[in-house]
Amino acid sequence: MTAASSAKGKSIVSDKDKLKAQLQGIESALAKLEDEYKKGVIDIGRYLKLKAENEASKAELEQELGGLTRGQGAVAPTLSKRAPLAEIRKLLNRTFDAVELDIFCMDNFPTVYDRFGAGMRKDAKIQLLMDHCRRHELFGELLSVLEEHD
Repeated sequence: MTAASSAKGKSIVSDKDKLKAQLQGIESALAKLEDEYKKGVIDIGRYLKLKAENEASKAELEQELGGLTRGQGAVAPTLSKRAPLAEIRKLLNRTFDAVELDIFCMDNFPTVYDRFGAGMRKDAKIQLLMDHCRRHELFGELLSVLEEHD
């Protein structure tokens, strides 16, 4: 083994350790965030926004860590990434009636509003909004606008 390959190996190990420490920090922050939400310290809009941001950072770190691990691809996303979607859907359902949802989407997500059809049910409209945000990575924007709405 040459000095260069030995240094490169030590660098990869060092990078992996740093990434693992960052992941632990994010997991700790997520646990604290959930605790604050359960205690009523923060509202659901802020909770969902911060949770989505932390989980996105966590997924990026996991992917980067997977790239440093020989013989493995990116780390599979955790199931907890799905939980915020259900919570966002419930928040939208509780926050708006059908007419208010139309107004909200017309003002903030006009391309989604343009896809609403006459007689479309509220849950179908929420699903269109959620799908649009997923496809265009707009959940952060959605949560920010919802937080301002309260």
